[in-house]
Amino acid sequence: MPPNNPMVEGKANIQTFLQGLMDQGATGVKLEPIKHDSEGGLAYAQGRYVLTLTAPDGTSVDDTGKYVVTYRRQDDGGWKVVTDIFNSDSPAA
Repeated sequence: MPPNNPMVEGKANIQTFLQGLMDQGATGVKLEPIKHDSEGGLAYAQGRYVLTLTAPDGTSVDDTGKYVVTYRRQDDGGWKVVTDIFNSDSPAA
């Protein structure tokens, strides 16, 4: 659930969205987990992020924000993301 965009669902659509971020200048992201927990087959993590973008003039710009991710345990014991929401700390442009 990216900010200022409709919900993105499905592997192909998520790949397209992330490629779009890179095409718009996203060059890296740092995640800082703050809190996480699990119970049974569900888990969550919440934290802060810094998304680094390269502006058209070549300068580097950092967008800071927060995120929450939920996971569901799979039959093979692994975990799969079922919800990922993030939003910027900056006001909407």
